Amino acid sequence: MYHHLLIGLDGSEVGRLALARGLELARLTSARVTLLHAYDDPIPTWADPESLAYRAGLYQDLGKLGQQLLDEAAAEAQAQGVNATTRLEARMRPADALLKASAGCDLIVVGSHGRRGFDRLVMGSVAEAVARRATTSVLIVRPAPR
Repeated sequence: MYHHLLIGLDGSEVGRLALARGLELARLTSARVTLLHAYDDPIPTWADPESLAYRAGLYQDLGKLGQQLLDEAAAEAQAQGVNATTRLEARMRPADALLKASAGCDLIVVGSHGRRGFDRLVMGSVAEAVARRATTSVLIVRPAPR
């Protein structure tokens, strides 16, 4: 059924749900997995000049946290007997990174926070952007209703 899954990770609770669902599916289908985390520049170039002094440090911290997230997810995959590789994409929007990395994958697994209204306008929706633009199937994992 599936041979290669791409799982997007963002460190959130719904991201952990997507990881669990993706690993379960990989286990059931004997698929290999690519675990991906992407991060963009935390401070835009047009930001207040005083905030630019923190840019390099924040960017470095985001990279370290992203690698830690991937390492933990890879350990979870290994514990479940799933063959997984990791991919950390810097200076790239998460949706763009997922689409770029999806070449050769049978399925993209992403979580959706279910944002609406102003929050969605400001934060955007990675899951929606991936689902609209992907050339492969996309599994969107949602949190349980409250």
